[in-house]
Amino acid sequence: MSQYSGSSRGGSRGGRGRGGGDTRGRGGGPPSGRGTAFQTAGPAGRGGAPSRGGPPAAGPPQQQQFPGADRGRGRGRGGFPPGPRGGAPAQSTPSGPSGVQPTPTQVAIAPHVKALGVKRPAFGTRGNSILLDINAFETKIPEGLIYHYTEFSPQAGSKPLKMELFRKVQALPEFLQASHGKKGVYDSDNQFFSTVSLGDNCQFQLQDRRKTYSVRLTQVATINPQILVEYVQGQREREDHVTTVLTAFNVAIRMGLMEKFPLYNRNSFFIREAEVRGFKDRKYDGLEMWRGFFQSIRPVMGKMIINIDVSTGVVVKGGPLIAMALQFFKQPVNNVQFLANLNPRDKTALERFLRGVKFVTNDAPDARPSSIKNLTSASAEQYKFKKDDGKEISIAQYNQQKGTPLRYPKLPCVEKIGMSKAVYPMEHCIVRAQLLPKQVESDQINDVLGFSTMKPHIRLQRIREGFQFLEYGQNEYLRDFGISIDPNPLRVQARVLHPPELQYSGKFERPQGGSWRTGKFFAAKEVKGWVIVNLSGNYPGLDVPRIAQDIRQSCTTQGMKWTNNPPISFARNPMSDPEVAIKEALAEHRKKGGDANLIIVIIPDEGKDLYYRIKHFGDVKLGIATQCLKASKCAKGGRDYSTNVSLKINAKLGGTNVVLKPTDAKFLSEQPVLILGADVMHSRAMGDEGLGRPSFAAVTGNIDMPGCRYVGVGRAQQTRQEMIQDLEGMVMQIIAEYKKANPGRRPFTSVLYFRDGVAENQFKTVIEDELPKIRSACAKSGIKTGIKLTCLIVGKRHHFRLFPADASSADRTGNAPPGTVLDSVITSPVDFDFYLQPHAGLLGTSRPVHCNVLVDDNLFTPDDLQQLTFNLCHVYARSTRSVSLPAPVYYAHLVCSRANHRYDPKGNFSLDAPAQRSMGKEDAERRLQEFIKAFMPLHPNTQSVMYFQ
Repeated sequence: MSQYSGSSRGGSRGGRGRGGGDTRGRGGGPPSGRGTAFQTAGPAGRGGAPSRGGPPAAGPPQQQQFPGADRGRGRGRGGFPPGPRGGAPAQSTPSGPSGVQPTPTQVAIAPHVKALGVKRPAFGTRGNSILLDINAFETKIPEGLIYHYTEFSPQAGSKPLKMELFRKVQALPEFLQASHGKKGVYDSDNQFFSTVSLGDNCQFQLQDRRKTYSVRLTQVATINPQILVEYVQGQREREDHVTTVLTAFNVAIRMGLMEKFPLYNRNSFFIREAEVRGFKDRKYDGLEMWRGFFQSIRPVMGKMIINIDVSTGVVVKGGPLIAMALQFFKQPVNNVQFLANLNPRDKTALERFLRGVKFVTNDAPDARPSSIKNLTSASAEQYKFKKDDGKEISIAQYNQQKGTPLRYPKLPCVEKIGMSKAVYPMEHCIVRAQLLPKQVESDQINDVLGFSTMKPHIRLQRIREGFQFLEYGQNEYLRDFGISIDPNPLRVQARVLHPPELQYSGKFERPQGGSWRTGKFFAAKEVKGWVIVNLSGNYPGLDVPRIAQDIRQSCTTQGMKWTNNPPISFARNPMSDPEVAIKEALAEHRKKGGDANLIIVIIPDEGKDLYYRIKHFGDVKLGIATQCLKASKCAKGGRDYSTNVSLKINAKLGGTNVVLKPTDAKFLSEQPVLILGADVMHSRAMGDEGLGRPSFAAVTGNIDMPGCRYVGVGRAQQTRQEMIQDLEGMVMQIIAEYKKANPGRRPFTSVLYFRDGVAENQFKTVIEDELPKIRSACAKSGIKTGIKLTCLIVGKRHHFRLFPADASSADRTGNAPPGTVLDSVITSPVDFDFYLQPHAGLLGTSRPVHCNVLVDDNLFTPDDLQQLTFNLCHVYARSTRSVSLPAPVYYAHLVCSRANHRYDPKGNFSLDAPAQRSMGKEDAERRLQEFIKAFMPLHPNTQSVMYFQ
């Protein structure tokens, strides 16, 4: 039974549109609607840009503002000419030679328009020109009104149920009559968008087997997409209605695909017909890797585009749960009894593998699926529950009374996630085909990387194929909204910056193709005494004296002073306590004279636990540099290997391997500058498994004038907290180290803050929360004059890729060359941002870093800021290649990754151990505070060096 009531609507409410379509978080989808720069009708010359910090140059006349529904429907939706299969239209007349988008020649942002951070001052000009294809497809902005509704069904708690109800509403005659056959689109939560007004309020009653659902739609706004046109032309700010329009379009491109491809996540759809591959390890025979396609509509400079990329989904194939469990243990399908005798370790491993997987029961295969939480400790014949009459009965007895006796009563039962504590016999459970609801295990990563990695020309070809699979032209929802998509990727003109010259002791090196030859370290340190502890056992081909000689020779060749004494060498069983073995070696060294300042430990390839314990002992307890070597790598040895080890050793002892040539780093060499890098790492555990686990914040800062030697500070903080809570204290600690390393030197007055891991919807919070803490830290540390602060958000969680249009301009891997920068076409219409690919490709398609400038008191020109960011990618101490992020940010990643080492290995604070089951909020908070309190400080000797190398 269904009822419909409503009236025609004549105005619009000033309701706030929820911005869910294009924002992102750290563990999830792509960056929010950051788009590209726009093209203007300005003069051909580059002049006319304003002085830095001043108002923008005059642009085209400001267009009329359209605050929602004040404008009529428009002249028609238009579109691109008809195209090939998939309904995508053929390319329209190109806007430049060979379809190249001309680089904008002047900023045409209206003076009244405010940016999220810094308004774009101009465009960069430095570097050699290069043509690129971008995996972005121009999308025509429709002209028809969009009617925005909220509220849905308060009785339906889950998104799948809400979507199921919406599908039923779409088929109701009453709905189709009111919507004139237009189905509208729904975001599975509380937002509905239609191109036809349904009136102020609509209500429907839907009945299923269990209950009656009330579905309500309440109109909150009528929005004209013209406001999006104004935004991409720089005539309007990124405000709520703009975000709501983008949300509506992103929901529209998903709706038809959700019906056709049932396996999807927020922005990707996975298609078995596109490509599928299994895992090498047979225990994962129940899983497959499917090729998928990411899509997101975004506003960019002068246009709207859809960003399409390939993605990978790990899929649970589905089938009887017992068969899947047996596959995990590589057991034959008829050896069911094996599951009845699992030892605690195997049971925990199976629970970890199955947790979150959706299942139904064989007596209700069409019911909404439940998710696996755990396996019961008791078997089906032992596990008892109370019936409605109060009598206790086992699961096996209950099924016997129902007339469906269990074949395998000695197997454990399945406990589902949810408030009810219902359990099910394993033999009744059928796993639905689904995306794996968690991150892959460490032994699956190589398989996933092998499937995901592809050379640039192959990736672009897969993207073109994906355009055909997605069949936008066949999508009735896109037709209803008037959205048409050009099938040809954008071709743009970018620039390749020149690499900086690097200074070693006595020579300079200019990188070629993103790499260079090492020389004598700029500031080499001394190894006063050293020990080698071999914990790898009798690894074949392992020659410890040769390894010691190779490392010593490599270090001395690069200028390090080294004691003439041979190292004290100890061999111990891999099961030995590394702390005891190291103490014995140090004591023996002390007997022969002096203390050691370097500990080298050879560990098995699977020595993760040993590594953790060694680093804790060296970094926290002893304050002595430790260098761990994997047995397989050092047995193979070689010049390159020992050179890489020497890079780490010198940095850990407080040395500086290489610096930027002063003439290539004038901003850093002509004045004292503090360079900060920051990141926050969250627990890999998902859902309930993440309860009680802290997040870890890290800040690194330089303590030298060239900006090449850093210290790192780490903190444990609130679970899933992205803002750095103790940023002020952390920066003060770095400033104290800076002062200690630079006694008598005039204080810095400029600060560069490179921040990773922040979504666009958190930019304002960074400006209002983190940047004042940095200023306060400087003031409290005695920096009397006000600092000039520049803040860049740097991130790689996006899906834009840069494909060289001409093979002759690509590097040897087919990627864009190091230093490729793009600050137009796919950048923001208003904000100061750019994409930079600073590194050479090794495998697959390189991902550029996206830089957003939030504050710039130093008034950088785009050229200078882009070059400085690129230059800082060349001072990563343990590499002779430019890296994919500025070194201070990369170092912050390393400090975060070492957070586990700050806990006593003998305590109960392993981040790799599964969380306690059924942890409530109070228990989780108590456990979190225990983690934060147990986070140990570094040894004072360790704090002042780059221990994280």
